[in-house]
Amino acid sequence: MKVSARTLALLLAGVCASVFSISQGAIAQSFPLYCHGPLTTGPHMPPPLGATSTPFKWSNKGAGAKSPGPGECAWADRGPRGSEIQHGDGNVICDPLNAMDSLAAGKYQEVCVTRDPQQDNCMKVTQNVGMVKPPFSSKPDCPKQKEPPPPPK
Repeated sequence: MKVSARTLALLLAGVCASVFSISQGAIAQSFPLYCHGPLTTGPHMPPPLGATSTPFKWSNKGAGAKSPGPGECAWADRGPRGSEIQHGDGNVICDPLNAMDSLAAGKYQEVCVTRDPQQDNCMKVTQNVGMVKPPFSSKPDCPKQKEPPPPPK
């Protein structure tokens, strides 16, 4: 079977466009998650540099309305719903950035997350906002990340 250069070029362009649209559609928006210690972070999987996981319980209200209780995490503006809720002890923050590190009792941390359906709907950390104190914002917006400084000339 002989394929013309034009046909091959059109086929290649179609494949590239499909891959680009799939990868662009896969980018999910991140939302702030406020957590209240104590929370215990598990080991890196795979060791030594893989993601960590931190089990938590959902607060039934948004952090803007009521600060999460000990061992709980909350969205800024609402309680959890639907596929966000994993029954039993299945709610987990999966953290490829290693931002969560066994949050101490009485401390609060804000991370930006997106739900990862490919990892049992874990809340995947996309940005570490850091240690915070109540009252919390009820706006479901992550802070803009600072642009890295330009390289020296």
